[in-house]
Amino acid sequence: MGEYYNISHEYVPLDMAPDSVDDAYSTYTKEMSRQVLSKYITNEQSSNAAFKKAWNRALNSNKHKNPGNGKPRDLKFSCVAGVFYYHVLHFLLTDSFKHQGKCVTTYRGTKLDFDTDVIQKEIRFHSFTSTSFSRHGVTNFGKKSCFVIETCHGAALGNFFNLPQEEEVLIPPYEKFKVESIKLNDWCDVVYTLNLS
Repeated sequence: MGEYYNISHEYVPLDMAPDSVDDAYSTYTKEMSRQVLSKYITNEQSSNAAFKKAWNRALNSNKHKNPGNGKPRDLKFSCVAGVFYYHVLHFLLTDSFKHQGKCVTTYRGTKLDFDTDVIQKEIRFHSFTSTSFSRHGVTNFGKKSCFVIETCHGAALGNFFNLPQEEEVLIPPYEKFKVESIKLNDWCDVVYTLNLS
């Protein structure tokens, strides 16, 4: 649940993330699936040795784990920097979120300062965002700004993550939230409560 932002201003905006790769592929899943399997997977494996290695490792394993080689940092950067190389991974993650059936409450702790002039505003995260079913432990990732999030599209990673005790839930960048409240000096310096928009 680490942070990979390079912030040059005082706070991170909480907004609709206009520069994010947020396609939910809701209208052309079958066509994109064909392209992923016939075109993108070949191109991405030939242009990125680390992706090819990770992809092959996942195919040869019955229990997927985070390879811990720094690639999630590259993925997050590419989702918000206008240069996007991970079509296959983005599509497969996004497609898996469509099979979630219930809404849950999750938690997120960060070391970042976020905009606080956002009560009752609609926002979404800039990239796939790591959260947890449990509030305990999220402050290990930071106590500056924390979130209580009602998500209906978040995917529980369970045994697919290399730290199952963190009870990680991944939220897609297309899920929209409304900032219901902000509390100061609670269990974090600032606690944002986000409900579905």
